[in-house]
Amino acid sequence: MSKRFKTVELASSAEQMEEAEERKATKKPKVDPLEYMEGIVNDMMLDLQNNKLQQVKTTRQFRTSSLPFCPILEFVKDPQFEEYSKSHYTTTGTAIHETIQSWLSVSKFSQDMIYGSWQCTGCKEIKLNQMRPRKLCGCSHTVSTTDFHRGWPKHWTYVEVEYDYHGLTGHIDLIVIPRPDFAFTVDFKTTELQKKKLRWSWKEDKVSSPNYVAQVRTYSTILDKVHGLPIKGWMLVNTERGSPIRKRSDFHPQVGKWGPKHSEKWATILDSSIKNNRILRKLENAVEAEDKAEAEKQLRRIVVNRPCHSPEDYENYMKYKFYDGRCPHQETCFHGSNKAVFNMIMGELAKKE
Repeated sequence: MSKRFKTVELASSAEQMEEAEERKATKKPKVDPLEYMEGIVNDMMLDLQNNKLQQVKTTRQFRTSSLPFCPILEFVKDPQFEEYSKSHYTTTGTAIHETIQSWLSVSKFSQDMIYGSWQCTGCKEIKLNQMRPRKLCGCSHTVSTTDFHRGWPKHWTYVEVEYDYHGLTGHIDLIVIPRPDFAFTVDFKTTELQKKKLRWSWKEDKVSSPNYVAQVRTYSTILDKVHGLPIKGWMLVNTERGSPIRKRSDFHPQVGKWGPKHSEKWATILDSSIKNNRILRKLENAVEAEDKAEAEKQLRRIVVNRPCHSPEDYENYMKYKFYDGRCPHQETCFHGSNKAVFNMIMGELAKKE
């Protein structure tokens, strides 16, 4: 065999060995199919917490759930993100609300004490803002057709009262009127109640977020001033997220007195928030239009009309915004001049550029 032939033969052999190694490397390893499936699903489920979606900019809604409202905090806040954990808690809470409200609607003990809107579960007609109708709807349906109540006997089911108070919008969980001269507002909040009860001081701790107090006070004010109901108090009912109510320890109420004087005071705060929201909208529109002069004008209006000029202002309203009770800008807003507050806002915006 010639030297040249040997060289070619060796080269060919080397190529064959390389191809064999490649085939070996690409050959699928033998894996137990059950372990393979479990591994994939483990990765899928654990990856949920890593996903975030930045909200697409749309017209900002002015909702009671955003109270207490400060236009400065709203203007300088970071972009909003949706994420799996937030979605989980929101949708779970919504489902629990609907379940409680639907079963209160058919409870012989509760149904005639509830004020709200009422929907026929057959034809889906809604009667707004009243006590439950005494007679069934006269429609031809005998069985419920709504998604939640499908297959139930036709009945009137509770629908939350909606409102638009000078641009401030929201829904009220429950209004209870046990007697003609006494009404109170109820707001349901889902939480890990049993876990919180493991702490000996759990009743002194914040069972729910402080801003819920601002929300339920707003509901009470609107029911007093707009609906003319004799609101005597409000209640936050904190329920266990992970199990139904079976015994008294499965929920925890937080209560507060209410009356016309409270409504008058809180309405003044709401009117200020509504005014500041309108100014903020003008500011946002000016920024969007790149109208620097108009933007500066509206920003200075926000500074002058800010909700907190003193610790007393903060204690009466804005403290409910923060779980730890402290706004990062309070010292400047309390003790600084309008110019100092303006410069503080510009400094916050500069950090984000």
